[in-house]
Amino acid sequence: MSLDDFLQLTDEQKRRIEQALEAEHKLYHIEQALKQGYVETEKIIPSDLAERYETVKPLVIRAVFSIWNTQKKPASKPEIIRWVKNEVKRLITIGYWSKKNPDGTTWVPGNNTIDRTIRACCDPKHFPNQPTPIIRLVEGKTCLYLPNPALFEDEIKQQILRILQTR
Repeated sequence: MSLDDFLQLTDEQKRRIEQALEAEHKLYHIEQALKQGYVETEKIIPSDLAERYETVKPLVIRAVFSIWNTQKKPASKPEIIRWVKNEVKRLITIGYWSKKNPDGTTWVPGNNTIDRTIRACCDPKHFPNQPTPIIRLVEGKTCLYLPNPALFEDEIKQQILRILQTR
């Protein structure tokens, strides 16, 4: 089929060709699964993934700072995830959360998105020419998170440094 022939197709004909290609793709995966006993699923990465991380990043930072300010202790990953999810629910309730999924439903960040964002908030490559907002404290297999003491002066900085020195 030439380009001219393709351009002459109706929308209905193009739709049918697309359906046939999708069916062939599914059959190929079924055939692979039968031959190998398994098939790897395709990863679906949302087109706005970077934007989603940027939306969650301030919530993660606020979670760590909030836990520090209220409890004067490092925040664990489950505590941060719980704090972020509760904050998103609160923002939805008061009408300040407008992120949507492609199907129009409200997007709420999942544990993996929050987890990746926590790690990004500790990574200097995501904050060039400035200190990261939070730091990771590794204790065995557990990671705890604190506000970066480089962002503070005097008393708060000393409190955070004391925690780091005792670990």
